[in-house]
Amino acid sequence: MRRLMSKQTARRSTRVVRQASMGQTLIIFALTFTVLIGFIGLAIDSIRVYDLYARMQRAAEAGALAGVIYMPDFYTSNLPSSPNDNAVCQAQKLVFKNSFGPTPCTDASNMPANYCPAVKSSVEVAVCKTTQPYQLQVFVTAPINVLFLGALGIGPLSITASAIAAYNPPLALAVDPTTPSTTGTLGNTCNGVSCGGRPWGLNINGPAELQEQGDPFVTCAGGNSDSQTLDPATESNQTYTGWMSNMPLFAQSVDRSGGLNGVPTTCTAALSTPLASQAAYQNANPDVTMQPFQGAIYNDGTNNPPTHQGYSFYVNVATANSTLNVYNAPFNPGAPSSCNGRIFVGQSDSFFPCPSNKSPYSVYPGTGDASPNFDDPKMYFTVTYSIYSLPSGPLSPGNATYVGSFTALPYDINNGCVPASGFYKITAGTNCSSKCADTWCPVGKQVGDNSVPAAIKLPVGNYRLTVVSASYYNQGFNLGWGNHSYALSLCGPTETPPNCTQGGQLSAWSTMDTTFVFPGKGNGGPQHTSIPLGVFGSALAGRTIQVGFFDPGDLWGNNGGSGGNTGFAVVPDVSSTTDPCTQSIGQIAAAGYDTTPNGTTFTFPSWESSRVTTMDQIASASAFPALATSLNGDRAFNGLWGYEDITLPSSYAGTDWSVCSWSPHAVDIDIVGISAVALGQSPVHLIQ
Repeated sequence: MRRLMSKQTARRSTRVVRQASMGQTLIIFALTFTVLIGFIGLAIDSIRVYDLYARMQRAAEAGALAGVIYMPDFYTSNLPSSPNDNAVCQAQKLVFKNSFGPTPCTDASNMPANYCPAVKSSVEVAVCKTTQPYQLQVFVTAPINVLFLGALGIGPLSITASAIAAYNPPLALAVDPTTPSTTGTLGNTCNGVSCGGRPWGLNINGPAELQEQGDPFVTCAGGNSDSQTLDPATESNQTYTGWMSNMPLFAQSVDRSGGLNGVPTTCTAALSTPLASQAAYQNANPDVTMQPFQGAIYNDGTNNPPTHQGYSFYVNVATANSTLNVYNAPFNPGAPSSCNGRIFVGQSDSFFPCPSNKSPYSVYPGTGDASPNFDDPKMYFTVTYSIYSLPSGPLSPGNATYVGSFTALPYDINNGCVPASGFYKITAGTNCSSKCADTWCPVGKQVGDNSVPAAIKLPVGNYRLTVVSASYYNQGFNLGWGNHSYALSLCGPTETPPNCTQGGQLSAWSTMDTTFVFPGKGNGGPQHTSIPLGVFGSALAGRTIQVGFFDPGDLWGNNGGSGGNTGFAVVPDVSSTTDPCTQSIGQIAAAGYDTTPNGTTFTFPSWESSRVTTMDQIASASAFPALATSLNGDRAFNGLWGYEDITLPSSYAGTDWSVCSWSPHAVDIDIVGISAVALGQSPVHLIQ
């Protein structure tokens, strides 16, 4: 009996244990299943959240990229022309196209008041400025109901995605903050003689001038200006004007058969008339393709735009009714700031006097006239200053609307006008009493300057000024030799040039042609001069700026083209001095720049290696990394582009830069083309 009862008790114990185990398994399974469902729900909801966030991020990026090109001028105020909206509305439109946000505003009239609230997530779309003027940040906020996690008491969620876009505006060349009261002025109007500030000017050469005279955009190229090979020292090549050159020349630059009609064959289409096609100019001079825009209107009521040569300037008008002004508007062969160029006389080089003797000049330059007359008007050229409005801002300079132009006819300041049978053939009815030679005049809708033009009053906004030279006489091809120096000033309605600061910002666009003036303050010994290269902002930190020099070191003036050593250096202003070229190399190094030539900051292409040096090896100067552009007068960069790359430190906070040059001459000038471009990044890009 006991044994039977023990077996029954054991069976009951086993059954109880088994039943208890089954209960525990159910509990464990229930708990595990709940956790599993939670993980599955978390995974599904996480995927949904991630997908939503990714779509929101794309929408924010699209909005930021679309709106940033309006910054900083049209953040909330409308563009003056189509599409007549602003950065906020444009950003909202792109976010809405990506299925987020409310119906976007169309312009400032229906823009929401809370377009950028303090709490960005309080609205569906927030469009905000950053601390940088050329940036825009867009926030997109949206709710999401979590399905499975809701069972755990989690949700709904609010998600915010954001993106920052930036664009690199055109490098503001020639801006000079080191000279007080001239931030709206380009060029020094006194040519460096008995005046303060930097002795420099803007320059443009006649369309038929030799390219190696310092202007890269003349009609005909002499040779390959980007050959990446130094010129030989021997002048053994004769140009189409007869001048001897050390630059290897294109065949189009040496054909001089036929006297007056001996235009170089490849250049004939471009030289034949101011109305030649852009393609003809590009074939004649490949450098013309560097120009970002078409040329200016030739405002005489009959001719179409002469698109063959010109320089463009960015104009940001900050004060309504501001005016653009030009110093020495007409080509002016009798003035210190203009000269008729250089020519082959007999068997030697000679400069065009300003002016020379006065007998009629009837032959093509360089065809062997025993006593050439370099002041004949056939060698003169017009200069046209044209203003275009930029409704889409500086990022779309080609989208321009013509506002008006001033065509300055050539003027001989020493002789004025004489009868048609006289020496100069500048007759009545052309330009007999210039009001704009060697003085300031406003840019107005006018041809000639027998009277001062009525100024074009500019509303607040973005503009482009294009300066073009063109033939004055129609002789079957495009005449006009020599160089012309001038200055520009953007003035507020109550200001008088050149001391203008209220009008806004004026800067050269990517490329400019300049006159370096060595005013003789070195008393015949080595001396330096400089031009303001421009202000490079902190947005360029870590970027590389490529600076180009066209025809550097080819000095001419009181000392002709003769010898000596010349050098060029690109120098940052680290000490807020009015003359950055006088800084010590120690100051540059202390500011975080590697001052070793071909170090991490200042580098040069390999083909220039024999000319890479420090400036103290050329003249009494600091040991700036430099390019020796001429040694013992060899003019190795005659008609060539030379380059220097500036890699800015990652900690770069922004400053102004200068191009410094040293020369052994007492009084001289050097006409040099200058370019600057930021390498390696799209103008419009995301930074976050």
